[in-house]
Parts: sequence; C-alpha cells; structure tokens
Amino acid sequence: MTSDQLTTHIAKLFNVDLEEHEMKYMRALRAQTCPVILFVDVKKARNLPGEDQNGLSDPYCKVSVVYSSRKGETSGEKGVSSSYLSSDESPPRMKRSRSLFFSCAASPSKTKVKNSSTLRTPRSSRRKPSKDHTAAMASDKSRSLSTVTYRTEVCPETLNPEWNEHFEFEIENIDEQFLHITVYDSDRGQIPAMKTIVQEKRGMSRKIRGIRTLFTTGEIEDDFLGQFTMDIKKLASCESEQWFALTGLKQTRASDIKPRGEIYLALKDDKNTADRIPISTSNSVQFRRRHSTLSSTSQISSSIILRSSIFRKNFRPSSLQARDYTRTNIFDNDSQGNSGQIDSCLTPTTDSDLPLLIEEYHQLFRIIMLHQLEDARDANKDKSNGLVIDWDGALNELSYCVLVQFRVLYNISTLSETFIQLLVIMELRCSEDYALFISQGVIEAYLRLFMEKVQQKIDNKDLGLTDYEKTVFKEILYLFIGHYKQRVHCDAPWFLPSKENLPNIKSIFETLCTLFQLKICANNEQMMRTHLEETIKTRLHTDINDTFSLHSFVFNDKEDIQLNNIRDFLEYVKKLAESTALLPEYTKIFEPVNTNYIKICFFDTNSAADRLSELTMCLLTNMTDSFQTYSKPVVKATSSIYDPNLIQNSIVLLNLYLYLQTIVTALRNNLETRDWAINAFRLKLIEYRQWFSPTMKFLLEGFVANIRQAMERAVEDDSELIPEEDIVLYSRSSMAATSLCIKLCREWEAIDYPEINVRYTALIKLTNTICEQCQHYARRTARKLSENRYFTDLNRTRSFNVSKKLCMLVNDIEYVKRNVLSSLPNLLNFSGVIERMIENYESDDFRQTKVTLERLIATAENEMTDVIKLIFERVADLVHASLQGKIVNYYRDEKAAKVDCMKEVNKYVDQEILHQLYKGLEPVQYSRVACAIRIKTLQCLRELLPLQEPPVFYERVLQSFDQLAAYFEAVCREEPHLPGPPCEEIAALRSTLQTCALTTEQLQLCYFREIAHKTSSHEFSTNNGEIIFRTAYEIVNSLVTIHVFILSCRDLPKMDLIGTSDPYVILELLPPSFYQKTPKEYKTSIQKRTLDPEFNELFQWHRLPLNILHERGAVLRLSVWDEDYVNDDFIGECFVPLTNIESLKNLASLRDVPISEVRLRRPHKNIQPRVFELIRNRAAFDEQAAVFLKQRTAVMQSGNASDGASIISDDRKSSGSYASATLRSFLCMFPFHIGFGTDSTPTNNRSDVANDEELI
Repeated sequence: MTSDQLTTHIAKLFNVDLEEHEMKYMRALRAQTCPVILFVDVKKARNLPGEDQNGLSDPYCKVSVVYSSRKGETSGEKGVSSSYLSSDESPPRMKRSRSLFFSCAASPSKTKVKNSSTLRTPRSSRRKPSKDHTAAMASDKSRSLSTVTYRTEVCPETLNPEWNEHFEFEIENIDEQFLHITVYDSDRGQIPAMKTIVQEKRGMSRKIRGIRTLFTTGEIEDDFLGQFTMDIKKLASCESEQWFALTGLKQTRASDIKPRGEIYLALKDDKNTADRIPISTSNSVQFRRRHSTLSSTSQISSSIILRSSIFRKNFRPSSLQARDYTRTNIFDNDSQGNSGQIDSCLTPTTDSDLPLLIEEYHQLFRIIMLHQLEDARDANKDKSNGLVIDWDGALNELSYCVLVQFRVLYNISTLSETFIQLLVIMELRCSEDYALFISQGVIEAYLRLFMEKVQQKIDNKDLGLTDYEKTVFKEILYLFIGHYKQRVHCDAPWFLPSKENLPNIKSIFETLCTLFQLKICANNEQMMRTHLEETIKTRLHTDINDTFSLHSFVFNDKEDIQLNNIRDFLEYVKKLAESTALLPEYTKIFEPVNTNYIKICFFDTNSAADRLSELTMCLLTNMTDSFQTYSKPVVKATSSIYDPNLIQNSIVLLNLYLYLQTIVTALRNNLETRDWAINAFRLKLIEYRQWFSPTMKFLLEGFVANIRQAMERAVEDDSELIPEEDIVLYSRSSMAATSLCIKLCREWEAIDYPEINVRYTALIKLTNTICEQCQHYARRTARKLSENRYFTDLNRTRSFNVSKKLCMLVNDIEYVKRNVLSSLPNLLNFSGVIERMIENYESDDFRQTKVTLERLIATAENEMTDVIKLIFERVADLVHASLQGKIVNYYRDEKAAKVDCMKEVNKYVDQEILHQLYKGLEPVQYSRVACAIRIKTLQCLRELLPLQEPPVFYERVLQSFDQLAAYFEAVCREEPHLPGPPCEEIAALRSTLQTCALTTEQLQLCYFREIAHKTSSHEFSTNNGEIIFRTAYEIVNSLVTIHVFILSCRDLPKMDLIGTSDPYVILELLPPSFYQKTPKEYKTSIQKRTLDPEFNELFQWHRLPLNILHERGAVLRLSVWDEDYVNDDFIGECFVPLTNIESLKNLASLRDVPISEVRLRRPHKNIQPRVFELIRNRAAFDEQAAVFLKQRTAVMQSGNASDGASIISDDRKSSGSYASATLRSFLCMFPFHIGFGTDSTPTNNRSDVANDEELI
C-alpha cells in the first residue's frame, strides 16, 4: 500500500477537503517531532534450555530497540540482522508521506543502531525489586536512548531466572522500530576454558566455532538460548502481564522445534505517569509522548486528539443520526499562524480528554463500518437475495491501517478498542438498513475479542470504562435486546426445537448472558432483564404463530378431507414430537434469563399445545364417518378384503396418537412433579385419549387388514432375481412383511390405551390373525416352490443342483416363524394384558386365555416346521434319485479294488449339494436338510449293496463308509461344539457291512447263536415233542471233554400211518469248521413204534479246544429222526450252546447234572436269520458255505408237508414227500425187513469211551 493510496482512502472516508488538509499538514511539519519513551521491565524467564554440563545455564538478557531492514542497506552498515524481524505479525513497512496520521514523528534519514561493543550492563542482584536504569542515562545527555543496548545481570545455574530490571528507550519511529530481547548463557570466567567448551551440550560445529573464537579472542563465546522480537505498535497497546515465547534465530516457533522457554513482561499503560519518572514495578512497557513545544522541566503526558469536525454529519445514514455524538469544530479557516504555537490538530491533553478520544474512535469506527457494509452490499448485489448478505465482519487493509494508526497515536487501550467495535456491531445489527449484514457469528467474534482483553486485565471487576462508553452501552444493549422480537438476518427460529437451530440460539443467549455478566449497567440491570423476558415471550409466540401459519390445515369438510393436508399435518406433529427430545437443552438455554421455555410454548394461552389440540379434534371428528365406510368388507376378492383407505387411515390415526402421546409424556417428564400438578389443567392436549375413543375399533380393524395384506403380498412380491455371485439368505418381501408385523405389534403395544377391554380384544384378534397368516405363508411358499419348479429337473441334468431360490424361500419360512411367532407373546405383552384383566374382573379364568394363545402359536410353528420338512424330503428324494448311478459305479470300482472309490460320491454330495445348501440356508435349516440327505444317501447305499461278494469286498466298503459317516456327522451338527443328531441308518448299514465282512465260519457262529436263543422266532409253533438229556464238560490238561447222556423223548409227533414213529437221535458239534478237526457225529439206537422212546445212551467228545466254552455260537445240535425204509423223516431239533452246559468240576458224576428238557423245533426256510441269506449268497464260490447250506436246507425241507419247495438230497439221508413217508410206514407192518441201503443198527461207537459204568 502506497502513501498516496492511504491518503486518498482517508480523504474519501471522512470527506476531507484536500486544500484544508494540505494547509494543516504543512503547519504540522514545521513543528518538532514528538519523541516517545518506551519503558521495559524484564521480570523473569522459565523453562530455558540447559547448556552447561550440569544441565543448567547462567542466563542473562540483552535488551535493545532495532530498526527493520531496508533494501538500501549495505553489508557494511551496522544493524540487526533482518532475520530478527521476519515475524509474520510485523506490519508491512510504508514510506512516510503527507498523510493525516504521520505528523507525530519524523523519519530519520538513516537508521541509528548502537554498535555491538557499546553495552550497558547494570549490576543487580537476584530476587530484588526492579532496578531502574533511567538515572544512569539521564546524566548522559549526549547519548540518545534509542541507540542503547542494555544487558541484565547473570543469574548463575538456573533455568528459571529472575532479573526484575527496568530499562528505557526513546522511540523515534514506532512504525519501523522493534523491541528485541536476546537471552544468552554466560560462559565467561569458566576455567579451564577449553574443557568448558568440550563438555558443554553443543553440536560439533558449535564446538569447533567456540574453540576458534577462544584462540582468536581469548574468551569463550556465550551460548544463544533464545530471543523475542515484537513490533513497537503492538507493545504500545498491551495492558497486562504476559509470558512471551522465546524462539530460535529464525524467530518463528514453527521452524524451531526445540523448546526455548518463555520470558515474562508485565505490560501496562499508565497515563498519569510524569515524564521520565519510573513507573511501578508491575508495569513492563509504557509509552510517553512529549510535545515539542514544552520545555524539558515542564513536560507532561500528552495525546494527539483528532477532533470530530472531520466526521461529516451528512455522511451518516438516516438510521444512525439519532445516536451521533458531534463536537465543536476546532479547525478554522485561517491558514496563517505561528509555527511555535500549538497547532489545533496537535494539542496537549490530560486524562479528561480520554472520553473525547473514545467518542472520536467510536465515530471513526462507525463510519469505517458503514463504508465497509456499503462495499459489501455492492459486491453482493448480484448474489444476494435482498434478505441476507454474507459478510464475515473483516475489514479491508486500508480501513484496518487507519484504525491502527488512530489507536496507536492516541494511545487508546485495546480494551476500549474492542469494546467500541462491539458496540458498533451491535448498533448496526439493530438498524433496519444493515441488520441483514450482521450475523450472529459476527457478533460472537467481536464479543470474543473483547472478552479476551477483559480476561487479560488483572482486575476484571473494574474494566476502567469511561462514562461515555457506559452510556452508549446501556442505550445500545436495550435496543439490541429488543431487536430479537423478530427474526433478524439468518437467525434460527426459537420454535420448533431443532438440533440445527440449537447452536444459533445457544450463541444468542450466551452473548446476552455475557453482556449482563460485565455489570457495565448494573444500576439498570433489573430493567434490562425485564425487557429481555418480554422480548423472549413475544419472540416465542411469534415463532409459534409463524410455524402453524406455514401449513394450511383445513379439516372442516367431512365429505372432502384432503389426504395431502392430513399428511402435512401429521408430518408437522411428527416434527413437534421429535423436537420434544430437545426440551431439556432448550430449557437450560432459557433458564439463565429467568424464562421457562416449556410453559411459554405449551401452557400459555394460544400456545402450540392449544393450536395442536384444536386441529386434532377437528380432524378426528370429521374422520369418524369416513372410517365407518371404509371398514366394510368389499365383495371383490383382493389381497385384502378391506378397502385400502382403511389401512391408510388407520396408519394416520395410529401415528397421530403416538405423536401426541410422545408430546404429553415429554412435557410431563421435563416438568417437576409440582409444576406438572399445578399446570396440567391448562394443557388441553392431556385429553387426547378421549378424542380417539370413537375410532379405536376402526383402528384395530386397520391393523388386522394391514397384517393380512402384508403376509399375503410377501409371496406375491417375491419375484426378484438373485445374481449368481450374491448370497442372499432372505428375500426382501419376507423381511419387509416381518418388519411390518413386528412394527404394528409394537405400535399397538405402544398405544397403551387405558381401556383394558379394547386391549384384550386386540390381543386375541391380532394373535389369531398373525398365526393364521404365518401358516398360510408357509403353505403358499411351498406351493410356489412346486409350481415354479425351483427343484431341479433330474431327467434332464441327472444331477442335483440346489437352487438359490429354494434356499431363500426356506429361510423365509424360518425367518417369519422365528421373528414373528416366537416373539409374539413379548410383542403383544400377553402377561401384562392378562394380569390387568384378572385384576379388573377379579377372576383367574383369563389365565386360560394365555394358555390357549400360546398353544395357537405352537400349532402354527409346528405346521411351518412340517412344511419345511416336506420341502427337505422332496430335496432328499431328488438326491436319492441322482445318487443311484453314482453308487452303482462306486460298488463296481470296489469290486475292481480301485483306490479311493468313494471320492466321486463324496465330491458330489459335498460340492454340488451340501455346499450349495450351506451357502444359502440358515445353520439350523442346513442341519435339517443335511440329515435328510444323509438318510437318503445311506438308504441308497444299503439298497444297492451287492450281497454275493467275498468278505474282503465288504471290508473295503466298510472303510469307505466310515469316512462317509464321519463326514455326515460333522455337517449335520447344528453347533460346531455339539455332536450331531443320532442316525439309525448309519448303525443299520454299519451292522450290515460288518456282518457281510465276516468269514463263513463267523457267519455260522452268528447263525447258531441266533437260532439257539430260547426266544428265537425261527421255528414252527406246532408241538414237535421234547428231548430229555444231561450234558456237562470237564477240563483235562487244558482240553475239554464234553459228555452228553440222552435219556428219552416225549410227545413225539406221529410219523407213520399206524400212529407211531421209529425215532432216533443224532448228536453234532456245530459248526464243524470251528474246530481244527471235524468232531465226530453220533447216533443213538432206533426205538421202534413209540412216541416216547427211552435211550439212556452216553456220548463223549474228547480233547476239544478250550475256547469252545466261551464262544456263544458253538452249539450242540440234537436232532430227532424217524426211520423209514426209503428215507428217514425229520421230527425236530434243538441247539444247546456250549457256554450253557454244566461243569463236572464240583460234581461227583454225570448223574448229579440237572436234567435238561428242551422242546424240539422245526425250522422254516422262509423265516431264517439274516446271516443265512449271506451264507446262501456265498454258496456259489465258498465250499464251506455250500456244505452248510445243503445241510440246513435238507433239515428245512425234510418231512415238511406244508412246504412245497424242491427236494434236495444230502449225503446221509434223502428226504421225500409226505406220500413216500406214508409208504414207508405201511411197509413197516410186514414181519420182515426190506433194506433200502440204510443202517438199522445204532452207530454208537464206544471206542473212545473209557468207563461208561463209572460215569453212569
């Protein structure tokens, strides 16, 4: 900015006559300059860096006043480096010109700086009052104060020194001079010097430089600790004690990371101090101006006063004329005068002139602000809408420089400066012309600046304001409070409460409270507060009226109630209900100004509650007839049997009821109990429940219709496509229907209608409707799966690819069941409603209602679960069909003894079926369908299992099966840490495979073990007689001898035509393969023509292995036969397990063994153990199995007249039909014997019996 630009701006700003200004300016130049004396008190410092080896320092200060660097300076000039003056806070240098505010000081032709060798170092002790350096300088008249560099005393070994020393400087140019303080660590007198340099905390470069200086000068260079530099103009307005941060050589703390401590200067301006008399020790920096016309002995403090004649009255706008403060014009038209006399612009003043200076600054700032606002109006002419102009409160550079010059030259305190600026902003805010410029943010910013200055004062209770400032403040504050009766600028409305408006309202009341706390107009504070209360009440009623007037709520026409009007009204009530949550915060804001926000807004006459009550009653009265029409069922079948308007109207009334309930509850909660009891009768809105009584039954019908419609449309709307890459568990339609049902139940419960009969009816009706609709939903979903063929077409693909849609719809059924049905007792509060009915009617019969409703819910849940099971059974059937080919291939590979034959089956089940289900189904549903698929897979394995294979084949199958069973057990778990559900199919198939893997010998043992059981079902129920015998064993040399004594038979069947038989008994140890050597078969003698033969014959087997006594399948077979001439007939048999026979160890002889009487049985070929079929299947390739089969088949075929099976001969006797048996019986009547190749004599071989008589 050039001097000509500044001169032109000021002349335009104040309408100054340039010729008049030129004349007065030339007169001022002829006068001498007004030197300024700067007083500096260096108090103390803290947190300085430690440079010595012990971590401490010996700090001292150098204090001087320096000039800023100029472009014309050469390297040979002595001055302070420009780096000292690189602070961003320093204002730009301006060349002095003929302007209004530069006549108080003349610029020197060249900057005067004292040589660094000329220092004054006062000697002062620590912790003593501030030492004055004025007297020492006053005796040296030839030396200028502005060229002196002072040095404080050294405070040894400390990081927090205290100096308390006083200095004075003569300021020649306050625009270009700076106060500069440097702190050093003294190293003088250190012995030895070289050791001191090496041991100090220096960098390597600094140590080398210190050593070089030591050799050159013989002295140790002091260490730099920090510096402080500030503009003289800024020091002139400081008024409080303050810490200043020390910086490095680059002077900015941003570029110097190392902390360097702080220095303390107590800054204060004392206008009553006489010339060259030291100020009190609490003062740090003070300016004194001495007028050139005064002698040195009679100098007094003076100020340069700018009279009010330069403020042209015709410049002020009409809105501000009433508050203009003008003075007599002291500028005359006489341009001639004695240059030695005091100019009218430069007059000596005392403290009595301060109010005039404040008034002049007030007028100056008002005019500058008016110019600033007019410029803002012109700049925003195209952007502004005429209501609000965006202005941030900042001044342009020229206006700022004018105010700075005025404040500095007239020594106006920063407190008064910020106070006057705040008053002007408040004054402009109250005017009609400029209110649209000043936002609350601008006011808050200026108030913040003022409060910062207030807080810096030592005595905050006495701000030291003039009477003029207090008078103007009282007048402007009254207007400022009153202007809030209407909305100004972009201020937020005070009603409805809103989070967006809360910061603005809070800022307004914080501003008002802060202004009251200043106690500037304490005598009129009560009057101001009363004025504020009236303003707030007026503003709130205005905002309420404005809020309701924004909506045209018209509900007078019963025939034509506009749905849009209803929706707008409902939206407004919703906002009002939501805003009640902010009532505590609004109450806290209005409470400091003695205003009850809730009472004014809701309990006063024509309050928001009254307006809302009138509109609600009008709406409900006119909607009753409409409900009666819409609640009638329509004839045409639709998704809902009710008119859609019924649902819409019920939703409207429900929301309105809930919003009113929220408002009343919030008002009750935010008022104290006593206040609510006193003011409740004034609230019409408290009777809202009675207004809804005629429409409550229609409201319930609307709920029922809404639930039915939502559940029916859930299946109809379920037509969205699912991308391949997405995994969707639930459909949007099912989640929407479920959410709606839950919401409706909660909303009904939230109504909390006082009439218990209505709530009881609603409980039954809503429960019944929801259960019924959930069951219908499950059925319709299953039907949709079948109709839309979400199951895969197996005939085309021959594989089962699970559809994502299938998974999603199954999840939907479970989702609805779990979230709606299971939570219904809590949603509708079964217990609470039933208890209130019991209490109201004093009867416990209503408890049965709860039980009935719970059973109804359980029935609906079971039906939905059954639907899911049916779906999974269908899935499992498809899996079974798709697995058949793969299982056949698996068994074929097992026969070929290939490796990992089950791999294809496992991969198909895992990857193509269960993996798809796992991604799409819920965990609980996945476990269920996995169990169903497991059962079908095992059934398929069992059904297709080949039975005519050797045991080694079944051993391989069993190994693969165990792996498959382990896999299914893992995937069928509902929880990873819990075992899966038991599966009978696994146990059955494993048992089958284990049996098939047995050898033929083991199968025979199993066969005999089973048929030897007393309760065996493998026999005829007819009477075949009994056999009586004794049997025992004894152990000799770890070998077993078995003794069998056949006594007799009784009640044998008639096998001959004459009604008798020729019986004999055959004894066998089975199975023969169990023994290393086949045991001998014994036969008793034949008893002729008797049905009760007596044998009394002993048989023995010697040297048998000991293990036969512990094997349950090892048996003694006793078979009874009828001798014929052609073929002997089979009468019956019995099996005696060897584990059951007695031991002779503790018996004297075989006679002591108890007699055994066993019924004879005849086996049936169609009723045989499972192992018999396995042995039969092995007969083709296993000789042992073929022999067993032949023997057992002969037994089953022999003498069985009712059995039409083919006749198979054995190696001992051939069996015949019933006719051959009759023929043989007839031939027995002859007195001679006809031989048919049979041995009629007993085959009892006694060679291996030692002493029969002894045993008997």
